[in-house]
Amino acid sequence: MSDRSATWIEIGGAISRPLISKLGTAAVEEGVGLEWDAGADHEEIIEACLNACVEKTALNLYDNECSGGQFEGLEAFCRGAGLAYRRADDGHYAYPACWSGWRPGLPHTMEGLGTIETGPAIPLAEIKQFHAGGGALSMLLFQYKALSEPVKPLRLVDNAAAGE
Repeated sequence: MSDRSATWIEIGGAISRPLISKLGTAAVEEGVGLEWDAGADHEEIIEACLNACVEKTALNLYDNECSGGQFEGLEAFCRGAGLAYRRADDGHYAYPACWSGWRPGLPHTMEGLGTIETGPAIPLAEIKQFHAGGGALSMLLFQYKALSEPVKPLRLVDNAAAGE
């Protein structure tokens, strides 16, 4: 897809040193950077991951020109490694701005509308549909937690505990 938009991803959770290296590879292959409009090499990503572990923060990565507003390879890597993430883009005339997120234990990626600046929003039609089906608003909000709440910080663990 050649339609491009500004896209951001926040990654967190338990991570081992070997997994940090693999995350660095996935990030470099995706072409993301540690700042807007700047790519990063493998060593810079590894250093940023280790710093996030020490500072108890999530890893934030950016791309001003992300194809389709998605990091397909990086997001698949995170799900496979058990790393939580949430991603947002500013959309394009060919597709709406959206938020996407996943946490370990979720059966699938959650998606919703909203820009990087405004945050995620639940469409009124979805609220009405959920309510008509007998669902409680609190359950719908719980499902959207993967989009609306920051991920837990990166936490360096031994190999056996990675992905928890």
